[in-house]
Amino acid sequence: MVLSYVGPAALVLALSWAVVKLTRMAVGTPAIGAVTAVVVFALIGVTPLCGFMFDCGCDWPWSGLYHHCNFFDALAKLKCPWCNNVAAGALSMLAVFGASIFVAYRAASVGASANARFTIGVLAGAVAFHLISLATGVLAALATGYPLPFTA
Repeated sequence: MVLSYVGPAALVLALSWAVVKLTRMAVGTPAIGAVTAVVVFALIGVTPLCGFMFDCGCDWPWSGLYHHCNFFDALAKLKCPWCNNVAAGALSMLAVFGASIFVAYRAASVGASANARFTIGVLAGAVAFHLISLATGVLAALATGYPLPFTA
């Protein structure tokens, strides 16, 4: 499962870096490129990360996205905390995307070459995405009575 998650993440990073290189972005734009790459990465990766953390059935966009989530199973005793609870899901996603964008932008604003700034921004945003997802996943699970992430 982890290897299937790393591949697309590396692909998004490589494609985003290629866009920056091919378009010869000005020195001030690596932060915008990094934010864009992190948003694309997060949009693609948030659903399979949900399925990975909660074992709820959420998957990659091309493998059913949320359509196999236990939220839709009428007989399921437990329902995915991000899908079942609008407040928990919305607040989690707001925190995840907001923090990832903020961290990517700020990290890509450090003094370095354009390539280094872009790479640092994307990596920092991706790390923030995972850390904040885990933290909000734990909080959502605790708030809804769902087993903690990776224990379902």
